[in-house]
Amino acid sequence: MSDELDYTNDQVKDYFKAFLVEGAYFTSTEQYPIIEEWMISKEIPDKIIPFDKIDEVDNIEDYWICHYCSESSYAKVYNNPRKYINVYKRSKGIIGFDWSIHTDMPLITQKELINRNLSLTFFYAMRNIPIIPNIRYGNDKTTKSFYEALPKNSPVAIGTYGFIKSTKEKNVFKEFIHELIENLNPTYIIAYGSTPSKVFHECELNNIKVYHYIPWKTTSFEELKNGRN
Repeated sequence: MSDELDYTNDQVKDYFKAFLVEGAYFTSTEQYPIIEEWMISKEIPDKIIPFDKIDEVDNIEDYWICHYCSESSYAKVYNNPRKYINVYKRSKGIIGFDWSIHTDMPLITQKELINRNLSLTFFYAMRNIPIIPNIRYGNDKTTKSFYEALPKNSPVAIGTYGFIKSTKEKNVFKEFIHELIENLNPTYIIAYGSTPSKVFHECELNNIKVYHYIPWKTTSFEELKNGRN
């Protein structure tokens, strides 16, 4: 008997959402789906809107949708990802998913959430929806395996909103930027939130452009249109 799921057989219940990664290549250790270079858009977003705010605008066609918002708002996407294909197709594209991964979580939980973020991003990329992968991993034990799932020398996105207020947080994020550059050497970075020069100095040294987007919650619509540096 084959161990592979038969996606055409209605009798087979895909409780683990294996269909999300159908057609994927996988990393050597954790078997995360690999986001391939061809999937990643080279477009620099003009406007970005969080998933939980898309009903506030009539022209979603002008926006990239990000997931820097409460997981509760897009849990329904994970529960029924096919239902939202057309929602994302109407937009300019999506910034990859951002389920919160805390370093004090059990390691298996961190890995499960990394896999969820990557799998959903892969699923929509395979439906010809432009994507920019979001960088989100847990403690040091997850770093290497996460970066194996992404190509080097491609655009990436990060969310900084609420993460770099204290000196300690800034130092942690500075190390995060160092790891990002060392592992991926991105062509540019989409940053949703503040971009302190001290934290992002290594980007400047490596000629990596950082595009700054003001969070939806902290600015008016008109300010958002002009929020990219």
